[in-house]
Amino acid sequence: MVLAFAGLVAVNAVDEPLSPEVKLLAASSYHAEPTPGNGYVWMLGLLAPEQEDAYAWGARALARLWEFDAQSQSLSKDDPLLADHLLIPGQSRTRCQPEKASCIKLAAEKDVEIKRELAESGTLLDRAERMRAQPVFADSYTPNSWSSPIPSYGNVVVAQSATLFQASFAVGEERIEEAITLAEEDMRFSRRMLAGSTNLVGKMVANTLVARDVLFLSDLLSKRPDQMRPYERRIASALKPLSQEEIALDVALRNEARGLVRLLLVDVPRTQSFWSAPDAPTSSAGRIADRFASLFYQPNATANAALRRFETEMAVARAPALKFDDVRKEVDVLMLQYENLGIRDYLLNPVGNVLLGAERRSLAEYAARMHDLQGLVALVTAQAAMLSVSSPADAVVLRSVERAMRSADPYTGRPVTVDSTGELSFVPRAARGWVRELRGQSGGVIRLRSRKTIIFTIQAAECSSNLDGTCGLAAAASSSVGH
Repeated sequence: MVLAFAGLVAVNAVDEPLSPEVKLLAASSYHAEPTPGNGYVWMLGLLAPEQEDAYAWGARALARLWEFDAQSQSLSKDDPLLADHLLIPGQSRTRCQPEKASCIKLAAEKDVEIKRELAESGTLLDRAERMRAQPVFADSYTPNSWSSPIPSYGNVVVAQSATLFQASFAVGEERIEEAITLAEEDMRFSRRMLAGSTNLVGKMVANTLVARDVLFLSDLLSKRPDQMRPYERRIASALKPLSQEEIALDVALRNEARGLVRLLLVDVPRTQSFWSAPDAPTSSAGRIADRFASLFYQPNATANAALRRFETEMAVARAPALKFDDVRKEVDVLMLQYENLGIRDYLLNPVGNVLLGAERRSLAEYAARMHDLQGLVALVTAQAAMLSVSSPADAVVLRSVERAMRSADPYTGRPVTVDSTGELSFVPRAARGWVRELRGQSGGVIRLRSRKTIIFTIQAAECSSNLDGTCGLAAAASSSVGH
């Protein structure tokens, strides 16, 4: 047994060379300049003390994040520069979450309570308006490692909630122009954030912000269709298809992989803390266990394997929506090797293999959320197109058919379902976030109801195999339009 143990230690003492790709990934780093025109810095300063300048506070918070990240130190959640100073501790705040319930209806039901909260949030609303007015949103801080501090994005979620409640009250008081303007401004900011985020947390938060803006517009279209008709072009502009920059996940996921690689190469070997957080005190037994585990850990081999796994699964994120389901199945088969460790894995670099197994994150969920957002935008675009259908005249009907053709289910390439009840729908693939809430409401199918009954007979042409996932569609005829 002693000889066998010594042999295992000797085998695991020899690490493999670090691949050039891992070296390049681990060394890469990018930060956008914290200029006054960058909404990211304003976001960090949203909830600063009332007497402080929001941009200056955000710039200091950013410098502190860089400082702690460079030293590979964790940042306290209640750090003075990142604490939520404008929120009253312990007070329950009403939130506008359109995926759960109508914000317009909620504002009417809790009129006094929400207006009081908005009055208390006057500074936040002013800062949110200035943040939205900035021409750029570019991450000025990207975590160096998975152990690096991450700024709170709760402030931007709170700001959006307050803004959409402002718009909801404007609707209730017949100030429709103001409501549309607020929704437009918030949508533009959310989409800039979606395009400019270079880390996965920011990208997914922005995904939720855009979805909520879209759902708020859908609520307006459903509850106030006649009042929305004069703003049809503005709504259509806000709902323009997502750009490739907005959809793309490559940069964010590469930064995620970079964080994992640096954790495996730098943080774990430096702390030798396999059984507890790096900054947590360990017992004597824990320290002994860590020393023992370090004998069976090969950092280079683990990092090389992590990058290979990442490159395999990136195929899901890069797959066009029309091929997403097929690619996900293929990648799932390839990824099964990481689910269960074999005898060889427990003998050669066992700690590294256990760490990889514990830190496996499926990229399919993130890709699905981006495709679902495309589908949601297309769906509400089709809902908005119904504003033009006021008579069964052929010209009007054909115009609406053409619009419906451009509003395709992201996974099939076909127009979102338009049935005899006037419901538009597509089946989402993600399981978390706003998608999960909508699933709870609709049983897995996203539906948005229009007051009009419209029946389209639309025939899908054979889909092309374009790399961008486009699919040719041909309209056969429209059957009827009614009220």
